[in-house]
Amino acid sequence: MSTTAFLDKLDYRQLQFCRDECDRRIKAIQEEEKKVAWAITDGGINLGWFRTEDYVKAAERLASLASELWEEEPDKEHPSTRLGLNLAIEGHHLPLSEYNALFADGEWG
Repeated sequence: MSTTAFLDKLDYRQLQFCRDECDRRIKAIQEEEKKVAWAITDGGINLGWFRTEDYVKAAERLASLASELWEEEPDKEHPSTRLGLNLAIEGHHLPLSEYNALFADGEWG
């Protein structure tokens, strides 16, 4: 069920409670310690996430990914400049709870 479909089912008092609870939760997240997570991105999709201390690993993965993408590039004389080959590392200041959740299942970093 979508969030809007859920909200459509609430009455006035339930909506007020929901608003107040959301405000409380947002404030709690905003007050959390922040940690930097490094994202490898092509400008449209994040292709990998790395922990604060793993910046060098992120750079190594970026170089590896760049090499792989270059090998797949069909026209090396006139390479595409849209997304794909435009790789970068971007730092994101995440609330600690989101940072921990991002790396909890071991998929990233």
